[in-house]
Amino acid sequence: MAMSSRKIVAWLHGNYFAGPGGVVDSGYMVAGMYEQWWQMLTTKADNDIFSAQIAGVYPKNGARNLSANIQQDDFRIYAVMGRTVQPSSVNTQTVKMFNEKGIIRLEPETDLLPGHTYTTVISTGVKDKQGRAQKKAYIWRFETQSAQSPDM
Repeated sequence: MAMSSRKIVAWLHGNYFAGPGGVVDSGYMVAGMYEQWWQMLTTKADNDIFSAQIAGVYPKNGARNLSANIQQDDFRIYAVMGRTVQPSSVNTQTVKMFNEKGIIRLEPETDLLPGHTYTTVISTGVKDKQGRAQKKAYIWRFETQSAQSPDM
């Protein structure tokens, strides 16, 4: 049991600040949200209100060696929008994740394939609470670790 705790503490120490989803990633997402809020406050006319945008994603674009095991406590795939999302606009037509072999759900029910590159697309169909859509689709990619890679 002590060995397991040491492994966890070592992983936390090495990933808390700069690791995926750590302080740096969270900081970028918060900065992206504040940037969008600032643009909303400084817009002169209602018809010029800044469109909805993705402020950050996890895993970040280009991330590598992510676990393919969806049962792990730290498994997550998410996007943060700078405004409240209209829940009805998030569905299998507006948000898709796929690999080289075909499309899967954003919240997969089975493990991802090891050693594959996944692409996630959030289309212009995703809207904020006021019904404003993104001006263009948001696309990002990440890779899962190969089957031979040891788990963290």
